[in-house]
Amino acid sequence: MSNLSLLLNLFGVQPTLAVVITDIMDQIYPVKSTPDAPPRRQLLQRLEERLHKWQINLPDHLRYSAGHAETPLPHILILHIEYYSAVLLLHRAL
Repeated sequence: MSNLSLLLNLFGVQPTLAVVITDIMDQIYPVKSTPDAPPRRQLLQRLEERLHKWQINLPDHLRYSAGHAETPLPHILILHIEYYSAVLLLHRAL
């Protein structure tokens, strides 16, 4: 896989994660609550499923686990930092 296609993959998954983070902020921490909003537990479950699906669908070259011998490139680390920040943000609401 060429460097350009690797980079394009990153620019495909990062905005998708940003959309989920935006939805967490909008739905879990709204400025004004709406009376017709679904139950909070249901929102948390849906958002958690989206985060999990995002992580499962990551291409192999963007995956990272602490057991790897090599340190991943900075853009891969930042991507995973953003993911785990979103997980913390979501679960902070519990």
